[in-house]
Amino acid sequence: MAIKHLSDIDLNKNQLKKARIHVEINSSQAALGSPAEGQVYYDSTADELRVYNGSAWVSAINTDVNVNLDNLKARLPQIDASVTIGNGTGVHTTISGNANVGANLAVTGNTVLTGDLTVNGTTTTVNTTNLDVTDNIIVLNNGQTGVAPTTLRSGIEVERGDSTNTILHWNDNIDRWEITNDGSNYFPLVYYVDSSDPAITVLRTNGIAEIGARNASTTVDGVARLATTVEAVAGTLETIAVTPLGLATAIAGRTFATSIGGATSVSVSHNLGTRDVIVQLYDNTTFDTVVADVTRTNATTIDVAFTTAPSANAIRVLVTKI
Repeated sequence: MAIKHLSDIDLNKNQLKKARIHVEINSSQAALGSPAEGQVYYDSTADELRVYNGSAWVSAINTDVNVNLDNLKARLPQIDASVTIGNGTGVHTTISGNANVGANLAVTGNTVLTGDLTVNGTTTTVNTTNLDVTDNIIVLNNGQTGVAPTTLRSGIEVERGDSTNTILHWNDNIDRWEITNDGSNYFPLVYYVDSSDPAITVLRTNGIAEIGARNASTTVDGVARLATTVEAVAGTLETIAVTPLGLATAIAGRTFATSIGGATSVSVSHNLGTRDVIVQLYDNTTFDTVVADVTRTNATTIDVAFTTAPSANAIRVLVTKI
């Protein structure tokens, strides 16, 4: 049976040794009676010390402390283990002013920085699937002053797994962009020089050729692309060139040949698209030229008429588009 004290106990600054705080479970707060402000007990369910603040039982560990700057400076160096700030959604830590972290810093979740970010170190590693850069200029060698050394190489490198990395860099020794796909042999990129005269300009600087050109035509010297088969057959453009194969194809597209006979009137479809055609006939046995009546029926067909029907395939017909 506990002894009730009806007045305060003054220990006159003496120690209270081996004392134990009143222990209750959270659901048995009623056993504490009508609490008074400042009354304490240990909640064995929550494993924490609770205090009555005059209206409710709250944790004796203050979770909302307004720490002044001097106290914070004194307390933070005493933390020598991992510290978790907040344990739920919507918990934020706001730092207004400078913050120095003397060891590794790991952030889980999204991080938003308002202001400039300066990283002082040897290596900055970005492990991300997509990297979005709003600025349209990426500056390399920022802070370089004076005349750049001729040994300076600045660019980008592409990691290629088991294959040798590909590198594109600026060579300050020759003032040119260079590229390599074996890591040893670097090849300068060709520079295009817009030139109006002469037709082709070749400049050499440190062994690098710079080529400029203009389009050619029948009246202007320059560079011409090769015609397609359709363009060669059409024969309407004067700013493109035809290869021997293209010329042969174009000629073949302007002629037609077949053998006829077995009737006094034979219709021949040449599909050359015009009545402006030359028609020649010869004997397939003697190879002598023969003459018959020829009618240019339409743009794709001619009719050949004989007084006496020749044998089947006895006459060779040649049609040439003008």
